[in-house]
Amino acid sequence: MRVGIDGSNLRQGGGITHLVQVLGAAGPESSGITRVTVWGAPPLLDVLPDRPWLQRVHDPALGGRAISRAWWQQRTLAARAANQADVLFSPGGTYLGGFRPFVTMFRNMLPFDSLERRRYGASPMRLKLEVLRRVQAATFRRANGVIFLTEHARQAVSAAGICLRGRHAVIAHGLDRRFFQHGRPHEPLQAFGPHRPFKWLYVSAIHHYKHPWNVAEAVALLRA
Repeated sequence: MRVGIDGSNLRQGGGITHLVQVLGAAGPESSGITRVTVWGAPPLLDVLPDRPWLQRVHDPALGGRAISRAWWQQRTLAARAANQADVLFSPGGTYLGGFRPFVTMFRNMLPFDSLERRRYGASPMRLKLEVLRRVQAATFRRANGVIFLTEHARQAVSAAGICLRGRHAVIAHGLDRRFFQHGRPHEPLQAFGPHRPFKWLYVSAIHHYKHPWNVAEAVALLRA
């Protein structure tokens, strides 16, 4: 079997990291998969692992604006995949093209969270989220399979009234072994102060829905 992966809308951040880690840990031969073809732009293709079964394909349209990438995905990808894939995986959560069968993935809860969407007010980001909600809902309804990261995500889609006609499953994120470390001795908070500050590391982009001010306020309370 040949698997095609639509990376047309994976440009930065967690989407790229997730696919790189999945392909780095994959052993498709044991599942009867002979080839995996990834369509994407250089920011994605350049960081994919080297594997004998992995093929990278770049189309100039994927280096352009969002509208040109969306047009390529909906109008061109199906024809390309017809000759190179038996099933298409679209991890970005949006695909309205004509290729079948295809599997997609639900990674972004924000378009389906009305409270968090309203935090963006009348802005381009709010408009983007509203469009994403409709396109992703249509994608999930048409998909032959949908992968959820958590049971909560699956329930959120169900609560939104989206009927999944295909198969669906919960497959959680894994954790790379480089993040495993031996425990270090714990010291009481009183051991730290101006002479020996306690160092915090908060790895995250700054967005309204992440509520970063709560982290800042919590640190301020500890310093008080």
